[in-house]
Amino acid sequence: MLPPEVWQGLGLTPVRRVRFSLADGSIIERDVGNCFFRYAGILAPCPVVLGEPGDAALLGTLSLEAMGLVLDPFARQLRPAHLRLGALAPGMVASV
Repeated sequence: MLPPEVWQGLGLTPVRRVRFSLADGSIIERDVGNCFFRYAGILAPCPVVLGEPGDAALLGTLSLEAMGLVLDPFARQLRPAHLRLGALAPGMVASV
């Protein structure tokens, strides 16, 4: 989630509106846009939640996964993720 002054400063625009469940069980709706992240020489596209006034900045697992990274909670560091590819079982159809 990017605070309004950040995503507006970057010139991001909403592409859709999404409902989110918070830890306390409440539901909020926020716009989502697209952004490129760069970290440690890695550049990756990812959807981002366009925060509203009062929303805190948050880097979530979707952004980390897009960059092929995972958080090591014990060392409190980012490290490369073990990415996996899988094939569809016979008879399954992928949809877009």
